[in-house]
Amino acid sequence: MYLLIMQFRTGKYRQLLNDLDELAEWMNAVPGLQSKTWLEDADSSRIGGIYHFDTLKHLLDYKNSDDLHRFRQTYDVTDYQESCFNTQEVDAASAVNRSPYFT
Repeated sequence: MYLLIMQFRTGKYRQLLNDLDELAEWMNAVPGLQSKTWLEDADSSRIGGIYHFDTLKHLLDYKNSDDLHRFRQTYDVTDYQESCFNTQEVDAASAVNRSPYFT
């Protein structure tokens, strides 16, 4: 499994929250995306997500996509942070700990 964990601040926090239904539908069309868990911290106006991709290529394609670049511009994204993980070596331990990806 390939995970992208992303978080950022947005200058358009309320607009982004109002657009969530549309954004969630848009995410369903991202090639290779198996699931996304949205993250939100209202106190700091931070938004983020945990993205589960089927291949590293799909993860990297999304991470470097024009669509993501436009999203960052549209919502005035700052303090952008991301981490990528290949979990294959630790999948068995995740299953023991009841990770929802292995149920």
